[in-house]
Amino acid sequence: MSLEAYFPESLGKKVKVREKKFEDLIEITKKELARFDGMLKHNPFQATVKAFLRAEEGFSSASLEFSGLNFEEYIEKLLDKGFGADDLNEFRYIVNLYDEMDKRVGEKGFSIDVLNEFQSSLLDNRTSRKHIQEQLIRKRQFWLHDAVKEKNGFDMRLYAYPDPETMNNLMENLDDYIRKSKNDPLITSAVVYGQLVMIHPWAYANGRTTGALIPFLFNSLGLTRERSFYLSSAFCREKEKYFSKIVQLFQDREWDKWVEYFLQKVYAQVISGQKKIDHLINYCRDLKATVLKNSFTKEALFYVDKMLKRPVFKVTEVEREFQLRYGALFPYIYFMLDAGFLIQDNRKRNINYVFREVFALMDL
Repeated sequence: MSLEAYFPESLGKKVKVREKKFEDLIEITKKELARFDGMLKHNPFQATVKAFLRAEEGFSSASLEFSGLNFEEYIEKLLDKGFGADDLNEFRYIVNLYDEMDKRVGEKGFSIDVLNEFQSSLLDNRTSRKHIQEQLIRKRQFWLHDAVKEKNGFDMRLYAYPDPETMNNLMENLDDYIRKSKNDPLITSAVVYGQLVMIHPWAYANGRTTGALIPFLFNSLGLTRERSFYLSSAFCREKEKYFSKIVQLFQDREWDKWVEYFLQKVYAQVISGQKKIDHLINYCRDLKATVLKNSFTKEALFYVDKMLKRPVFKVTEVEREFQLRYGALFPYIYFMLDAGFLIQDNRKRNINYVFREVFALMDL
């Protein structure tokens, strides 16, 4: 049986969504987004909080692509021997990449090209570590196949990449919709996200790149002033339901059901995000107090502060970035490992360290 390509139709100039149905949810979500923005901007650990939220997003969005594993299993596999292409190195890269793309968007504004650059950077970074690009290309979305293989209500056509011309047309049409949409910004965001997941346009890291859509698009549409609101962890906590909603969108092309689910997740995530900011502020204070109590030196606080700005790091990377002397961090790393603040992967050399609190954020 031959498999037929299965991808979305181009968006119409006016997407049919019953916007009035969601007015109350939209209003309260916008109010809480504004509060989230204020909490993010006016706190003494702003750079650290943003870095931890970026790191959590990186882990969550990548975990979505491994739909057969729950989040805990995914993290355990990362810390054990890792995946073939060493994802922990990539998470360090992603934290920095968000900073770079933030500057790019600030200078030139948001467009689909920003996401193409994001994905291209991720792919270049991975292939530069001597991995064969062909191994990264997916011929179809396995999550879609797994989600529907036992359901009689779906016609079992597996997704396959559209031809390049169709792909380009879909992406250009999506970009055009972003610029010209008359829908409420939250409705527009829901449609863009859903359409992008269905297009599944990139050869690699679709989950991570689609996740990067949210902070930049929300800022571009005026929903946030900061570019630090992420959504992937809300979906990661309920992968089966998330993928079933996407499959349903594939099936019936009815946007109302997807929009309702998306808006509910945005609202839940913004409330969760406010808790995360509060939690991280207290965490930073507690960590520094613990270090100071055990070291009796302000120099220790200086080094810990540098590490906190890189929730996933290698020692040489932090020392190089902040121009620290070689070996200066190790006494504090050993202390934080023993105290349970840090965990590490199972390498013998070039070890990756991760602040345990990145994973704790998933439960807030």
